[in-house]
Parts: sequence; structure tokens; C-alpha cells
Amino acid sequence: MPISIKTTPKTGVYDKHLESKPTLGFIKIDIASSHPKSEKVIKDEEIVIHKGAISDQGTGFEIEVGGGRTINLGNYESAKIDVRIRAPSTKESLEEVYEWATGWVSDKISEAVDAAKGKS
Repeated sequence: MPISIKTTPKTGVYDKHLESKPTLGFIKIDIASSHPKSEKVIKDEEIVIHKGAISDQGTGFEIEVGGGRTINLGNYESAKIDVRIRAPSTKESLEEVYEWATGWVSDKISEAVDAAKGKS
């Protein structure tokens, strides 16, 4: 079960590295119907969580965490949810960034489920 951390990691090492590279999130929700057969994208969004500065230093690591869920909407419809985040890291902060990114993905999947069900 993912750990839900609502803020960015706090270590100085991570913050310093984060200044140079962007942190991006991706959310996609597809609705499919089997009767009649159809499919439509209701959300396909890229979110800039942190801009960073333009940098091509090639140092450090980049973590990408993703998750998804397919939910039955009834009446022969289902929603496929895909959420990913790509964040810079350093060797020293890999675990902390992974936990934060996993929490972000988990939160966004829950929000996307509510949106697909018409709750938000």
C-alpha cells in the first residue's frame, strides 16, 4: 500500500537537485462502452508540479512512478485510469522521492476515480 505524503520531500539534498530539473505528473482517464462499442478520453493532462531551471547537466537520477485502475461504471461502461509522475532525484534521496511520488500517484488515482464516477 503506497504511503501518502502530500508535500515534496524535505531533505536539502533533494531540494537542491530539484531546482535544476522539472517534476511532471500525467493523468489520463478513458471511458469505454461495450454496448454500443465506443471509447472516449475524458482527461489527458500533463501537470508541471515543479518547473525547475533549464539544465542538461546529466547528473542525478530520475524516478518515474505510475499506477492505474479500471473501474466499472455500470451500464456496460468502464473507466481506465492511468497516473504517472516523473521526478528528479539523487542517489541519497531515492527512497524519499519514491515514497513521495507513490503518495502523489495514489492521491491522483483516487481523485480520478471520483471524477470518472462524477463525484467531483
